[in-house]
Amino acid sequence: MIGNYNTLWLQYLKDIDVKSYDYPWLDIDWDDIKKWIIKVWMFEDQPRGFIAYRFVDPEKILIAKLAVHPSFRRHHGGEELLQEMEVVSKFSGVKYVTALLHEDNDFKDWAVKQGFKAIHIEYCAFPHGDGYFFQKVLE
Repeated sequence: MIGNYNTLWLQYLKDIDVKSYDYPWLDIDWDDIKKWIIKVWMFEDQPRGFIAYRFVDPEKILIAKLAVHPSFRRHHGGEELLQEMEVVSKFSGVKYVTALLHEDNDFKDWAVKQGFKAIHIEYCAFPHGDGYFFQKVLE
C-alpha cells in the first residue's frame, strides 16, 4: 500500500535511507523535506520504503530518492512507488522522469528494467564519485 508522508514516520524513513545506500541522502537536508513530494510504501503496517520527488518544470520530475529497506526488497515496493509517482506525473502532464544514480549504485540495472535510460554522466555529482543521469519518457 502506498501512503502520503506522515511526519511520525521520519525516523523510519531515515533508517531506511541509511540502510539502503552506502551514501544516504547526503545532498538533501532532512529538515528541508517539505520541498519534496514523498510517498511511502507500507508493508506489514510499517513504512518499508519511500520515494521523494519534485517537479523540476511542468514537463519533468526529478526523483531524489527511491529506497526500500533491504529486508523488504523483492516484495515489489520499489515498483509500486515508481508506478504511483508515474500515475500522478501523467495526470499532471509530466513527460519525463529523471534520476541521478551514483556510479556504484547496484540498482542501475533495475532502473533500466523500469524503462529508464542513462543519458549522460555527471562528473563529481557525489562526494565520493560520479553519477549517471537517467531519464524515462512517460507515454
